[in-house]
Amino acid sequence: MRRSNHIVTHSEALLRQLQEFASQLTQEQFRAPVHLLNGSTLGQHLRHVIEFYAALQHGYPSGVVNYDKRQRDHALESCPRLAGTQLAGFQGCLDRVDKPLVLEQCYDPSGKEVIRIATSYQRELVFNLEHTVHHMALVRIGATHFGIALPTGFGVAASTQQYRQHVHRNLPADR
Repeated sequence: MRRSNHIVTHSEALLRQLQEFASQLTQEQFRAPVHLLNGSTLGQHLRHVIEFYAALQHGYPSGVVNYDKRQRDHALESCPRLAGTQLAGFQGCLDRVDKPLVLEQCYDPSGKEVIRIATSYQRELVFNLEHTVHHMALVRIGATHFGIALPTGFGVAASTQQYRQHVHRNLPADR
């Protein structure tokens, strides 16, 4: 059963925000190391998000997802237009039937001992959504380096936005 749900809707909205952000950047801004981000670039953060969603989509048919073995396409971190195209490509593709998956992960320094964890498509989609918010928060910090203004909710978790709205609604009227 295919389920249209808030996870898909929110994921696609975040990816659209990143696509819009990428379209605002020059290639120089996209590729420039940002001191506040330990020298990483805005493009590297977008590439990382794109590759995680791609790894999930790639692993779905076989039932095995391995983010460590994702395809690393360094062209994505060099060209904001290419990154934007990849982000747009996820629109309409994330709403898949939930099914059991296996997550392969390696924490062994030698790289030989892979662990396998039972998961599901929906659970990994939630992981990707939260992972995206985390990188968007970092991108927000990097954007300040270039004086780029971003929407208020950019890089803020849905639960934080809900909490802030709740607190704001419940402030005393005389405040």
